[in-house]
Amino acid sequence: MAKKPEWSIDGAPTPFDDGGFIHAWVTLLNMPKWRRKPLSAIDMSCNRLKKFDVEFATLLVENAISGDYQGVVFPDTQQKYEIWKNKKNAKQQQQPITNDKLKDALADRIAQWGQNSGK
Repeated sequence: MAKKPEWSIDGAPTPFDDGGFIHAWVTLLNMPKWRRKPLSAIDMSCNRLKKFDVEFATLLVENAISGDYQGVVFPDTQQKYEIWKNKKNAKQQQQPITNDKLKDALADRIAQWGQNSGK
């Protein structure tokens, strides 16, 4: 029986155009458990991954590689995605202190200090 040819970056079906995702995805597709999969199973995995952000999907693929998993999306994946998304959104809402904010806060402190020291 002939060995299946390896997937290439140009020939692999992929749900995203992101370079980091594609690199991880092709690596996964060329692992022994994944090379045996029919194209229909790979397409199904692509369709499942499309439901998530590319960043999260890349993490799923990387986890599948490191754990030598036969799949990438599991029953608890949606719940893990929601937790991941909430953490990501919370980080984005934390705004760094800009020079203007720092100057304003310092000016307010100096003004308060001046008022308190004159009493």
